[in-house]
Amino acid sequence: MTQPRILHTHLWDGGDLPAWLTPDHYLWEDGQLVIRHPDGTTPIRPGWSIALWSDGTCTVGSPTTAARVYGADGIHGRLERAETALDCIAAIAAEYPAGIDTALILEALGEWAATQATGHTYLSTGCFHGNHDYCQSMTGLNGSKRPASCKFCSAPCQCFCHAI
Repeated sequence: MTQPRILHTHLWDGGDLPAWLTPDHYLWEDGQLVIRHPDGTTPIRPGWSIALWSDGTCTVGSPTTAARVYGADGIHGRLERAETALDCIAAIAAEYPAGIDTALILEALGEWAATQATGHTYLSTGCFHGNHDYCQSMTGLNGSKRPASCKFCSAPCQCFCHAI
């Protein structure tokens, strides 16, 4: 079964409704816009968001909910970025049927694949995370230091001391 996807979103300002919002999706009660959805109806206020999903369902969200769910940095936005990264990886795998390695993936997607697609904030277990002179210097026992990276997704260590 294919999961529904968001097709359209609209930040309602109290004025006109978007063309994709049909009378089946809403009604007016005493001058108040009310959105119909599978769970019933929800009256909305200006500043709230309306989303139309691929299965024809409308959902609504307060400004906070809309940002955390529908926004670019919300759950839906992060999921779309992860799915885009997976599509790129699948395309690389199709091009290299004998097998691919992390280097090919990172070459195609860069650090974006390691951090943005997964949302993984990696802190190395080998780093003192700013609590030790060694960690804050730019050279270590074996010369120039560079941040460690996650062995699963190659996200670099995000400890602030690596940027010093």
